[in-house]
Amino acid sequence: MLVHRIPRERWKHINFFLQSAKLRRLMSYSTSSICQPLQASKLTPSENARWWVTEAILKTLQNTFQGSGSLHVLQSQHFQSSVFQTIRGSRKKLDYIVPTRSLSPLLIQYDLIGTSEENIIMQELQEKFAETAVYPVVDDHGVSVFSHAGYHSNQREFQFKLNPPILAALVLDANASFLSQPDVSVDAPRTVLEFSSPNIAKPFHAGHLRSTLIGNCLSRLCAAKGHQVTRVNYMGDWGRQFAILSAGLEQRAKMKLKNTDDKVTTFEINKHITHEKAVSSYIKDELQHAQNPLRILLEVYVQANQEVEDSPEFAELVKVHLSSLERREGEIFEIWQFVKTLSQDAYTQIYKQLSIEFDEVCFESDFVDDTKEVVASLQNMGNLIQAENGAKIVNLSEDLGQVVITKGGEVSTYLVRDVAAALKRKDNLNFDQMLYIVGHTQRLHFKQLFFLLKSLGHGSWSENCHHIEFGQVEGMSTRKGNIILLQDLLNEAQHRMLDLMKRNAAKYCQLDDPLHTASVLGLSAIVVQDLKSRRIKNYKFDWDQILQAEGDTGPFLQYTHARLCSIERTLGDSLLSVRPNPELISDNTTANNLVDSIIRFEDAVNDSLRKMEPAMLVNYLLTHARCASKAVASLKVKPIIQKDPELAASRLSLFSAARKVLGEGLDILGLEPLSKV
Repeated sequence: MLVHRIPRERWKHINFFLQSAKLRRLMSYSTSSICQPLQASKLTPSENARWWVTEAILKTLQNTFQGSGSLHVLQSQHFQSSVFQTIRGSRKKLDYIVPTRSLSPLLIQYDLIGTSEENIIMQELQEKFAETAVYPVVDDHGVSVFSHAGYHSNQREFQFKLNPPILAALVLDANASFLSQPDVSVDAPRTVLEFSSPNIAKPFHAGHLRSTLIGNCLSRLCAAKGHQVTRVNYMGDWGRQFAILSAGLEQRAKMKLKNTDDKVTTFEINKHITHEKAVSSYIKDELQHAQNPLRILLEVYVQANQEVEDSPEFAELVKVHLSSLERREGEIFEIWQFVKTLSQDAYTQIYKQLSIEFDEVCFESDFVDDTKEVVASLQNMGNLIQAENGAKIVNLSEDLGQVVITKGGEVSTYLVRDVAAALKRKDNLNFDQMLYIVGHTQRLHFKQLFFLLKSLGHGSWSENCHHIEFGQVEGMSTRKGNIILLQDLLNEAQHRMLDLMKRNAAKYCQLDDPLHTASVLGLSAIVVQDLKSRRIKNYKFDWDQILQAEGDTGPFLQYTHARLCSIERTLGDSLLSVRPNPELISDNTTANNLVDSIIRFEDAVNDSLRKMEPAMLVNYLLTHARCASKAVASLKVKPIIQKDPELAASRLSLFSAARKVLGEGLDILGLEPLSKV
């Protein structure tokens, strides 16, 4: 490539106009497809940095086409917004990248591709941002905005190194917000997230934890970027699994009432005891007075699952229970209602410990009546096939195969209840997108669900329904009883963190509520350990691994946050009247690295939401915490307060910004940031 030296006078045209409010008002930016205008006063440091790079490119393009008919294209809101969104931080500190390939689609849209105008654009950009071109670029006030601009032909991208003092000034601003907060309005995207969704009558275990933590984090990411979020907990309370449980409860109660240890058949038990009320009363009374009723229900379910495979008589009893449940009558239905309430109360306590709240809690049974309308619609479309056993089947496609819509006796299936639930949510919430946070083992189920919705004429919005899948906690099975109960996990986590805290008696005595602190630290260990790997990966549960407190862990994030809080708490009052000076820290590599880390917070949030990957945010926070810890260790504040208060105030402001970012990040993960540990 031939590099042309460009006169210094021409480079002066490439100004950044830091106060260019008019251009900024034209800009729309969001990680979603629905953009919201940014006001100049609300720009975060990350957005400001992107703006400087954007304006450099826009001014270059506009100068190229000065006086031509294409100038209006380059001044359009969509073009400017698109350029802004292509800019990303590079792996090098304080660098930003603009891939040239990302500009080509924009030129295609405006019929500039393949023309002499496109060639002029690329030539001008290559000339003005050539690898050998190092020119001081100044704004109207003579302030250097970036120190280097380069073009790498092998990667086809433009690279900008921003001026450290300018970035430091943004970070040290006491009023700076490091995450843009678009106003929630009628124009904000309405996002529904269905997550957690345990089955009633089963204790909450580590397998349920993945959906709960991933869904909670994604919902907070959406809320942080201005979405109107509805969090839905869709509990399983219907179908054959509960019929198995209720049959097991009935058999167990009759055995207890008969007061015999002899092995007798189901048929013999039914001959001796026919008082349904007595059986029902015994079941309710035992569960109501049990210390942990869900453990009893789990034991019964595991035993009943085994018996339904081994005993034809018990399998027939399950069919009777399932039929009664569908008709919503008799003692079986009363037991179901009792167990449902019991389970919901137990789950409420668990969610309280996890600091998770839902906007809507619903059950499969809520949509059983609505399935009749779905079945009728499929029938009218001629899609239903009647099987010999009375079941109704739909042929979807060669890849998706056949699905059962109703079993014999018009018993609805899980799939058709999901269809009914989706239709009702669309009517009630009018969402823009709906996210199902469910394990990857249900991949086929959701493909079938979305296909059915489209077949029913709802393709316009069902294409915005997405299955956010994740890997399993290996080795766990409720049916076999191979599970780690979440309550046991939380208790053990609190116990281990409490022992760890007691090793430092001086700090332990200063805590207002050691048990609460230990609980938050334990939960932090669990959350970060679960979320720091890509969600699609399976992992084996390991007590020591999930509760470790050293290295890249949740407690490390909390300890770093508490340490930064302690510095502010201890030294803040003595430096209130001193104004920070960005230039005093911008020549220090450790400080610049921390500045760069702070500014990249919004990028991490945006990337994590765009890819629906909490691990991206978690790993950013771990890197940021390490960067902050290194800065605290080398950039001392207290020893220089008397000698150089301005430098001390600058370092303290830098630590305050680092603490804000870490605190906001912990909050998005669903964790309470601790100020004392």
